Amino acid sequence: MQLPLPPLEDQRRIVARIDELAAKIEEARGLRRQAAGEAEAISPSVTANIFDNSVWARQTIGELIAGAGLRNGKSLKTTGQPSDVRCLTLSALRHGRINCAHTKPVSMTNVEAAPYLVHPEDVFVVRGNGTKELVGRAGIVAENCAGLIFPDLFIRVPLDRDKVIGSFFVSVWNSRQMRDLIEDTAKTTSGIWKINQGHIESFSIPVPPLLSTWP
Repeated sequence: MQLPLPPLEDQRRIVARIDELAAKIEEARGLRRQAAGEAEAISPSVTANIFDNSVWARQTIGELIAGAGLRNGKSLKTTGQPSDVRCLTLSALRHGRINCAHTKPVSMTNVEAAPYLVHPEDVFVVRGNGTKELVGRAGIVAENCAGLIFPDLFIRVPLDRDKVIGSFFVSVWNSRQMRDLIEDTAKTTSGIWKINQGHIESFSIPVPPLLSTWP
């Protein structure tokens, strides 16, 4: 194999420039981590001020879901082969959003996949995770995920949109107040922390009117 080799002086200059850029990249990553930590520290106090509102009526999730009820996803191993049907992975849910790029191909017909298809504005809660801090986290689908199904470790929460919008639910559900309740409720078996449909339906959240103004 032949490689283009510039003079040694140019090589040294190129390496020095790469090292300089790498240092700047690492500095930027450090600032991003610092900003994320500061946001994480501020978030609990902000959400407490917003959601600890005694005027708003509290409703259970069972009262807020549509008639279809909660549904667990489908557990299938990936085939590694191209498929018309793909399944979201657990890593798809991050920071209250569902990233439809995190998928795997599964062996399933379109008819079999129909009950588990993901739609825009769908809300999911993680029912099981090896990390207690991640079990019960909620996320909303903010993009078109055509041809994707959701996995067994996700529970779809079919909210009645005449009562509560998905993005508000996710914000309340992922707040520190709810996290304390979820983590106290979660049970572990074989190193996996879990909550179930019954737990979710029994939890209550403050629900303002859809057109409410808030100072």
